[in-house]
Amino acid sequence: MESSSSSRRCRQSVHSFRNHKRFLLTHLQPAIEDKSCTICLNQIEQAAVITVCLHAYCADCIRKWSNRKRRCPLCNAQFASLFVGIDLSSMTFRTQHLSALKESSTKVESNIRDFYGRRRAIGISRELNVVNRRTRPLPKQRSFGQSNMLPPGVSKERILQWRASIYEQNLLAVPCPSRKSLEQGLMGRNKHINKELLLKRVEPWIHRELHAVLGDPNPAILIHLVTSLFISSLEGTQDNNYLESLQPFLLERTSAFWHELRCFAESSFNMETYDTLVKYAKASN
Repeated sequence: MESSSSSRRCRQSVHSFRNHKRFLLTHLQPAIEDKSCTICLNQIEQAAVITVCLHAYCADCIRKWSNRKRRCPLCNAQFASLFVGIDLSSMTFRTQHLSALKESSTKVESNIRDFYGRRRAIGISRELNVVNRRTRPLPKQRSFGQSNMLPPGVSKERILQWRASIYEQNLLAVPCPSRKSLEQGLMGRNKHINKELLLKRVEPWIHRELHAVLGDPNPAILIHLVTSLFISSLEGTQDNNYLESLQPFLLERTSAFWHELRCFAESSFNMETYDTLVKYAKASN
């Protein structure tokens, strides 16, 4: 009788180990292999995988995140446990159940998020109403995460990667609605002041786009060239050869870069709002 019970326990143990191994190879290994942590943007080390959605992060990153928020940074799924100690060589892992968040900290976080959310919503609403007060607000197309909930620089890096992917995928922005053309805005009575305001608006955009296209974080000389060409194109002081001047630097992405610049400049939104609202379509060959 004891021999039969021992044999049954042994078979159950072997079956459990096989299921354990199958789950690791089928689900956990693909989740962590050659993947980057979307919190710190580095290659995942000492991985932790959220049990409900199987999204993987650096263990230290997701633990710090979970101390403030219990929703997956990628899909917003609510979670209370992690797969940790994942070792592909020994085929082992364990489940870590997280202790409950303190009610006071979550309440404060919720209040802060609501406060900043209301302020941001008011700002976006005002900008949208400037475009056309008779139309409904344009729907958001994307989100890069709340900057106050992310490590410093992560939101900026995500946006930069997104901008680079626009050019890699050969996408073009769909122009946002605008009340008047750039040329009309530039050629008002206070021409010099309008020009200064336009440069103040487009120079940060140009800086970021060149960084995304060229991988150069400080393309100072090229920024000056692009802004000069852009103003000349609006004033009609150049014979439409500005793209030829940029071709040696931007190569096959010159036209797409100029299109993106023009679409942003003609919109009535700041960079943050424009990034969340602009739609894209595949460029025709």
